[in-house]
Amino acid sequence: MATAFATRRVMERPQPNTLRKVLLVDENAQDLRSYAEILKLQGCDVRACDSFQEGKSNLEGGSFDLVIVSQGSPAFEARPLIERAVGADCGLPVFVVTGCVTMQAYLEAMRLGAKDYLQKPLSPDQLASIVRGALPARPSAA
Repeated sequence: MATAFATRRVMERPQPNTLRKVLLVDENAQDLRSYAEILKLQGCDVRACDSFQEGKSNLEGGSFDLVIVSQGSPAFEARPLIERAVGADCGLPVFVVTGCVTMQAYLEAMRLGAKDYLQKPLSPDQLASIVRGALPARPSAA
């Protein structure tokens, strides 16, 4: 019985060639940890960054399938990161999450090319929905 359970758990894990690379940027350490864990459970290969500069450096140094970035404050410090993400790949889905919703920041995020602007805290279901919507399932290699 234990063997069948262990086999099922291994089979439920995403295969390495199906992992999606997600850049997650949030200056709130608790949100960063919890969102990264949820994304990993969704089968994502997560690069978690605790600063916009670190996120921008990672974006310049690698390729990603999805970017989720926290807005920060009404000053909208994530602007250069979003500009870089969208400028590097017009098809790259960028989602902005924020604990500080303002119409001006929402409009700016949409103008920059963000796919959506969501209010924190995000539930596991919301993150799973982002992954499902932004990252269609890849066929597994035979």
